Amino acid sequence: MPQDEILHGAIIASVDSFLEDYSFPSEESLSTAKNHHNLTAIDTLRLWMHEDEFASGLALESSLESSTGDCREVQEIFKTPAIRKTAQRKIRYRRKLKTERETLLKQSAELSTVLQKLRNAHAEKLREEGRSVALAVWKTIATQQKEKRLEVEGLHKRLRAEVISRSRVIEQMNSFLQCSDLARSVALCGHERAADRSALIDTFVNELDLLYSQTDQVVRHASLKMSSPMELNLTRKCKGGCEYFESANATTVPFGFEQTVKAMSSLMLSDWGEGFDKKIVKKPDCTIGYIYEEDYHLKTGEIAKLGVSTASRKYIETDRAVHVWRVLTEGQGDFEGLHADETGWMILRPSSTDSATTPSSGDNEVSTVVEIYTRVVQTGQTSPAIADRFTEVIAKTIEEEVEGMMKMLDKVLIGQPDNVKKHLRHNESMIGDLPDTSFVADLTGVLDE
Repeated sequence: MPQDEILHGAIIASVDSFLEDYSFPSEESLSTAKNHHNLTAIDTLRLWMHEDEFASGLALESSLESSTGDCREVQEIFKTPAIRKTAQRKIRYRRKLKTERETLLKQSAELSTVLQKLRNAHAEKLREEGRSVALAVWKTIATQQKEKRLEVEGLHKRLRAEVISRSRVIEQMNSFLQCSDLARSVALCGHERAADRSALIDTFVNELDLLYSQTDQVVRHASLKMSSPMELNLTRKCKGGCEYFESANATTVPFGFEQTVKAMSSLMLSDWGEGFDKKIVKKPDCTIGYIYEEDYHLKTGEIAKLGVSTASRKYIETDRAVHVWRVLTEGQGDFEGLHADETGWMILRPSSTDSATTPSSGDNEVSTVVEIYTRVVQTGQTSPAIADRFTEVIAKTIEEEVEGMMKMLDKVLIGQPDNVKKHLRHNESMIGDLPDTSFVADLTGVLDE
């Protein structure tokens, strides 16, 4: 406490000494300082005359009227004509500047509006172009998706039809396999067996379009072996636990494409005579089905009886002709209960030596490539020895059929009907009895046309 009292006393003493030493200014000095900060009317007028910092002369006149001491002196100065003209000129100039400024502001606003409209129109045009491009892209994508969808739907329908037909074939083959007892076998050998085989032909015919759609895929994956003459050899293969036989061979026929296609069509789709039960199908001009019995002579001197159901169809394209077929061979006698399911493709196309590529070559130099791919699946339960014998019979039958067909094709193209008849009689053991050979004349007539 004593220290605080001593401190407060010292502060108060210092303030008192400061106030005693300070001297306040007098009223006269304060008024003089005030006059130094206020401009007189004359100074204001002179400042206005020499510098453009006032808006108009009216403001000056009002300021002059408000002043009391120098009003008369200012009026005297304004009576001078030069000063008045200068003031009026400056007033007009400032009004002109004001008018021009307002005009420019108005034009700026109008031009800004026009510019904004142009920008909006340009942006709208860009949006329209963007929408047009997007619409074109959308249409293209939609068209592609529609084509793919239609393609997938078509493939789905074909696969569905294939599944249905395959299931029918499986059911029919199961019915064949289950006929082990003699009574059922005798019953099926009559009209019931014929009806089943006729229905089987219908199933095969329905599968031909799907097989044709697989032509490019089959040719692409097949390892074709070129030989002259064609040598067909079935090779045993296994895929996915399923055993099958296949052959892929090709040869060249020294005749023109159209001539070869016409001759091959005559061989593949002609009426084979009374020994064959021809099945009437929807398109007899390019599709045919047959049911016939075949006796194959074994090397041991025995005769193997086979029941064959086949259907084939021809497809003509701009640069090739395609024949597809389905064959079910049913074993009889010792081979009862065994079946061979055959699927085949034959492609005829002009070779690289065709007249389209070598215009200077003659007709004799034109050639046609013949490609044949065959796949056989054997089914049935029996002893391994009988199964191997049946496999050998089927392989030899197919090889001899292809060999005989190529020989007949050569003879038909050469134009020797007598040789064709002789060749057919020589191969009666391969294709069955041919009591009526009138189809040879039909082949010759077709080629003559």
